[in-house]
Amino acid sequence: MKNSEKPINPVLDMNGLPFSIDEHTTSFIKTRMTGLTKREYFVGIAMQGLLSQGNWSSDEVLCKSSIEIADELLKQLDETK
Repeated sequence: MKNSEKPINPVLDMNGLPFSIDEHTTSFIKTRMTGLTKREYFVGIAMQGLLSQGNWSSDEVLCKSSIEIADELLKQLDETK
C-alpha cells in the first residue's frame, strides 16, 4: 500500500476497542482500517489554507491546487525515508 493510501488514524485490531461487533462494524473488520487516507486528509488541509487566503477563480482551480500541494507533500515525505 502506497503512503498516500494509508489512513491517517489507522485502527488495526478490534481487541480492546470500546464497542461491540455488529452489522455496522462488519465492513470495518474486513478491511481492518477505516477513515480518510493521508492524501485525502492533506488535500483537505491544503484546501482549507488556500480558502483562507481569499477568493478563487473557480472551484476547479482550487481543487486542482489543493491536490497538487498534497501530492507534493506526500512525494517529499516519501523521499525523506
